[in-house]
Formats: sequence, C-alpha cells, structure tokens
Amino acid sequence: MSDFIQRLVREKSELEKKRDYLETFRTSSTFNNVNPVQQSLLYIQLHAMNTYIACLQERLVFLSLEQNTLLKTQSINVIEKYQKIPLIIEACQWTGKNTVEIIRFCTSGYISYPLNQLTPVLKIQTLEGLFEATVGDYIIKGIEGEFYPCKENIFLKSYNKTDK
Repeated sequence: MSDFIQRLVREKSELEKKRDYLETFRTSSTFNNVNPVQQSLLYIQLHAMNTYIACLQERLVFLSLEQNTLLKTQSINVIEKYQKIPLIIEACQWTGKNTVEIIRFCTSGYISYPLNQLTPVLKIQTLEGLFEATVGDYIIKGIEGEFYPCKENIFLKSYNKTDK
C-alpha cells in the first residue's frame, strides 16, 4: 500500500509543478498574445488540474487514515471517541419571568430588547465571545466561573439534576 501512496504523492507533486508552470504563463504578458480559444482551453486545463490535485489529496488523506487504522497507530488525522468528564455545574433556566435572578446569577450578561422582537434577549460575554440566550435556554456556570447559554434540548440530554 505504501508504494501506491508514494506513486500518488509523486503524481500530485508533478501535476502541481505543471499547474504552477501554466499558472505562471497565464499571468505573464505573453499570454495576452495567445488567441482567445487557446486562452479558454488553458483555463479549462488549469481547472481540471486543480480538481484532479484536490481528488489526489483527498485520496491520500483517506489512504493515510486507512493505513493508520490498519497499523493501529495513533495519528493526528484519526478521529477518536471521548467521554465528557462528570462535573457538577450550576445552571438556571431562563423562563422570562426570572430575569432578575438570571442577571444576579450570570454576572457577565445583560438583557437586550431588540426592536423587531417581542421577547428580550440575554447577551452573555463568554470565553468565545458574545453569545445570545433566549427564553427557555439554560445559563450554565462553567468550571472556570465562565457563563454560557445552552439550548434546553441539549441541556436536558447532557445534564441530570443533582443534590450535591
């Protein structure tokens, strides 16, 4: 299998060199002297080369993953499964009637009343930027003390209520 991969790598490299040569010609002043039909054919050829190079790249990635799986070696390209570490978090569901409690709980949030909406929006400054929560969302306090919103259906699938 590795001989086949090496041949694909060589083919891709050679094709990229030819493509680069044609691209250099296409951007040169000489290209303007070529008749329009030949120019069109060159564009088509460049497009076909780029498409084939992309196909070769995808095939190489697939073969690499397949080979790594067969060899049972760990690779940066292999997708692995992970289980969430069981942590106890604090959370509160925003019902629309508990806005005061939400603002007291979520110290990095504020309520916004968009002109084109009937319901308010809770804007929360998270570690990833400014997020919006709507009525029904849960507001979660993370393990670093950060806050972020979570849709009700995701929250209910991810967390169980505890007395701890």
